[in-house]
Amino acid sequence: MFSFNNWKKFRDKIKLSNNKIVKFDLQYHQCNFRIIYSLAQNVFIIALQGTQKGFILNLEYYQTHHNIKNELYKTLANCKDTVYDPNKRYNPFDFLIELDKFIGSENINFSKPNSTDYQTINTCAIPDEEKIFFQRWIPHNTGHVTNKNLSKIEKLLGYNIKKFCEENNISIGFRSTPTERSLEMIQDFKSDYKQFNNN
Repeated sequence: MFSFNNWKKFRDKIKLSNNKIVKFDLQYHQCNFRIIYSLAQNVFIIALQGTQKGFILNLEYYQTHHNIKNELYKTLANCKDTVYDPNKRYNPFDFLIELDKFIGSENINFSKPNSTDYQTINTCAIPDEEKIFFQRWIPHNTGHVTNKNLSKIEKLLGYNIKKFCEENNISIGFRSTPTERSLEMIQDFKSDYKQFNNN
């Protein structure tokens, strides 16, 4: 588990800018990452610029249980130009430490992503899924949201939205390309659901 010391400071800065979702770049040694963060989701969507590589960093409050898998481990080690040494292995927390420092710095500049940014960065971050963008809510009057759907919701949209769906017995349908609503929903998913539910 890794704890972000600057999580609250970062979120407060976003709120002061009157944004709910932001995009920023992080230079990590030889690699440049483009990152999207949503206040409501509490998720970092991370893409390595110039490649089709990336990953999603899912948070519960200010902590992540993210498991840096082998391929991502190699990518981050290469960014740092670390030569494999079994006695002195690359520590994947090094990337998280640098990200934490950066989101707490006064020099961080962010802007609001558009739907093209959202599609490009998500497609890199989630290469193993075809349908990764929100399409619709599916509330259950009978039956229950499946564990499979909840797992996909958490993987693609984060712990906060998964918890909301689990508590309210809601499934989510996904699509292969985003719409404007796909981006709007992650900025305020409870309002989106309320609007949908009133229609």
